[in-house]
Amino acid sequence: MVRQRLLSVVPHILGRAHTRLRLVILGLTPRKIHQDIAVERSIPFNEEPKKILSVLPSHLNKMRREIHRHLDKYCLSTTNDLKDMANYYFDGEGKSVRPVMAMLMANAINSHLGLDDEDEVRDKQRQIGMICEMWQTSSLLHDDVIDQATTRRGKTSVNIRWDSSRSVLAGNYILGVSTILLAKTENPQVVLCMSQILSDLVNGEFQQMGSRSNEDARFQLYIDKTFNKTASLMANSCKSVAILATDDKIVQDMAYNYGQNIGIAFQLVDDLLDYVASADQLGAVN
Repeated sequence: MVRQRLLSVVPHILGRAHTRLRLVILGLTPRKIHQDIAVERSIPFNEEPKKILSVLPSHLNKMRREIHRHLDKYCLSTTNDLKDMANYYFDGEGKSVRPVMAMLMANAINSHLGLDDEDEVRDKQRQIGMICEMWQTSSLLHDDVIDQATTRRGKTSVNIRWDSSRSVLAGNYILGVSTILLAKTENPQVVLCMSQILSDLVNGEFQQMGSRSNEDARFQLYIDKTFNKTASLMANSCKSVAILATDDKIVQDMAYNYGQNIGIAFQLVDDLLDYVASADQLGAVN
């Protein structure tokens, strides 16, 4: 029953996300007027648009090096435990879905608005990508304690290799360093938008502990929990990179909705794998 319902919902949400993507990346379709909202393009169509995917590997590697540098910079511990634990999951073995989404959204919006050469905007958008990865990793250290996980990304989890108390503290440390980076964007709207993610994440954890007697209400609770725990980060990070690029509320809302829909679909598929895949395939405890 659960598996069938998940399978029926995913295509619908992905379809909505695809529509949002077409609305956002106006600069990548060969049309003078967009077919859905009939808004004139702000820049002429380039018959050979920039391949925004080609820069991702080097950007991700650079992002991980910068995360290591920031975590090392603010570490005042006299032992190596905190530094080693904080950097443990930033080894390139994760999917990096969230920073990739933020960077792709930033590249798409920048291309549409002609901001490819605006280094200050791009640097701050890249910081949002770093913060996404750091907040996701921070939540993993906490989740491993809550779930009593033994493995993560194909290796021993932090709470097992060290202990649960240190795992929680290391997660808090990553979160603390990332909020310093968030403050350095010097954009109150971005700080407000990204801060919502943390509020949603905690609410999602409490929703996960609850249930409903009615099947429809129980599934709606599951969707709400899925947004708060997963999709909120994607939605608000996509909106944040849009805020850094433009004051246009329409573009900001489109970016948010795209991240929201992809985020929910992503988690639905991930949960479905719990029913059909083994821990060896997932690299984490079921």
